[in-house]
Amino acid sequence: MYPYMQIVDKNITETFFGAIVSAYSIGQIVASPLFGYWSNKIRRVTPPLYLGLTMMLLGNALYITMPLIGLPNRYLLLFGRLITGIGSGNVALLRTYASTASTIKDRSHAIAFVTCGQALGMVFGPGMALLKWEFVETYVGIVTMTRANVPGSNDDQKKEKSSDYEENDEYYVEEKVEVKEDVKGVETKKEDKKVEKNEEKKEKIEKEKSKEEKVKKKVETEEEINLPEYDKIAVFICDLTRFVDVFVRTNLEALGAAFAMMMFNLTEHEAVFYNSAAQGTVGFLTFFIYLLYIFFNLDQHFNMRIGCMLSLLALVLFNLLTFSWPFLPRLDEKYALNDTIGCNQHHFHWCTSLNSVNFYIYYLSYAIVIGLAFPILTITMNTLFSRILGPRRQGTEQGVLQGCSGLARLTGPVLASTLYTNWGPRPVWCMEIIVILIVFGCWGKMYHRMVPFEEKVRKDSTVGSNPYLNMVEKRKCHI
Repeated sequence: MYPYMQIVDKNITETFFGAIVSAYSIGQIVASPLFGYWSNKIRRVTPPLYLGLTMMLLGNALYITMPLIGLPNRYLLLFGRLITGIGSGNVALLRTYASTASTIKDRSHAIAFVTCGQALGMVFGPGMALLKWEFVETYVGIVTMTRANVPGSNDDQKKEKSSDYEENDEYYVEEKVEVKEDVKGVETKKEDKKVEKNEEKKEKIEKEKSKEEKVKKKVETEEEINLPEYDKIAVFICDLTRFVDVFVRTNLEALGAAFAMMMFNLTEHEAVFYNSAAQGTVGFLTFFIYLLYIFFNLDQHFNMRIGCMLSLLALVLFNLLTFSWPFLPRLDEKYALNDTIGCNQHHFHWCTSLNSVNFYIYYLSYAIVIGLAFPILTITMNTLFSRILGPRRQGTEQGVLQGCSGLARLTGPVLASTLYTNWGPRPVWCMEIIVILIVFGCWGKMYHRMVPFEEKVRKDSTVGSNPYLNMVEKRKCHI
């Protein structure tokens, strides 16, 4: 994005570009809970979902067309990123629908489908940017000209045939009408009676449907009003977990290329290549794990709480494997004064005290450890989160969860880049390890409370005495 902005607006600064990046996260933080609250109020998902998709479309359209507009492009991009961020708040509604429209048996399958679609978008989306606009424009032009120049299109042929029929067969039509006038009168009376009977049946069916819908709404309202409270501490821990998940992801994306160029003396092209290869492997493993959850019912053989905690430990393991430990070899002091290759001691005072990280250990742990930890954490945490909330509308809570990811995307790069610039990569790694371990400690402390809603109700009531247990599906599963 930044190279593109330098082309369309040469007056842009790094500070203003930081504001542009932050605008997306701010819009998502504000919009996600509001979309969820709106969905809960109207008891529908589609209106806010359509609004969010429309805003995302408008924001990206503004991003593409801003060189054609006379206004300063940096302000247009700021506005476009804000609109896109607000529109992205509808992602929480997809998880809300997947959670509330699925049964306990199929909950992880539904969430895996949603997150699998997001994973495919994250993997193939950047690749679509490689398509040149000239190719698309040429293709559209060829298609348009081909359709315009094809003689005798289907519509034209139909019009010609219909006109010929009207001209040549006028006499036949008139004669047919005269001969069958009396017969038509009898047939019309019979058809009128049939229409009346059908209308009466339709009215009865519509009345019955309206009565059923009213009864269902009353029952849903009474159930939601009388449902016991969900465990707010457990929900808060899930929110923290979402924050840590996106916090680590964003920092890897923000510092990945700069760290590789500094640590391994890579050129910009090489850093982009190796990071893209690692991210592609992560995307492949993510897609593969989602397929396992969809087709092989892993949720019935895999403890969701243990899955979340093991994924957090895997993130700690990645930071430990890629940490610049003092016992490692010294960093290569070769660097170019006017280039970004290597660790420039004139710009960063901490280069002299840094130790080198093994190239293969870094990228293998990136591809394998991160590739396994992220998808497992996403599926297990989202599935458990929806079950902690119970059989109620989850729009607001899912919106807050999505807002936590926006908050991580807003604060993560700012903190990581500040620490990296002033003190090097070690403080960034230490910050991530501390944050992950804090959340892991919360899981260990509140392990007994990180259970589905029906389990909480069973613990808080005597067996067979609580009416709410009839509202949830009774089925054994690993929690």
